[in-house]
Amino acid sequence: MAGSVWQVRDELWEVVEPVLPRREPDPRGGRPRVDDRVAFGAILVVLFTGIAWRHLPCELGCSPATAHRRLREWQRAGVFGRLHRELLCRLNAAGRIDWSQAVVDGSYVRALQGGLDRPVPGRSCPHGLQTSFADRGRARPAGSLSHRRPRNDVTQLLPLVDGLEPVRGKVGRPRKRCERLLADRGYDHDKYRRELWAAASSR
Repeated sequence: MAGSVWQVRDELWEVVEPVLPRREPDPRGGRPRVDDRVAFGAILVVLFTGIAWRHLPCELGCSPATAHRRLREWQRAGVFGRLHRELLCRLNAAGRIDWSQAVVDGSYVRALQGGLDRPVPGRSCPHGLQTSFADRGRARPAGSLSHRRPRNDVTQLLPLVDGLEPVRGKVGRPRKRCERLLADRGYDHDKYRRELWAAASSR
């Protein structure tokens, strides 16, 4: 896998670079810090391909440990939340968000290691609940909630919808809700349907 294939394009880097925290050079010297653009590209390789960190190609110019450490650093700094909001804004400005409907569902991951508050070692635990905008057949994630303990998806529906941030990009009041919300039968409860209708009518 050639490193040049995974270089971050200029147009993407113009969006990413402004949301990254600025770091002053260490006055004590030492080994130079791996360039943020190189580290970001290495992170994208792992997230896009799903490979293990230890399999990150060395020709990318960033070690697995450095890429993972930079990912955690940027997560703590809220980089990906800011980047997500900026990308949604750009999509909305370009008319690439279909506001006619959205989809909500939960996802689960195995919790085989770590996580002291998981209910039973080795059992699956819910990792998040996500709602997505439907855009010409492609889902554009709009927001998510994460929990370590098992929770029924429908109980997190209202906090998730209420927590969605308005999407800028067009003239007028920023929009945050679609006209219809699609979900499977697990969300088919009159209580939550009424509350969603009440919230929609109060806009």
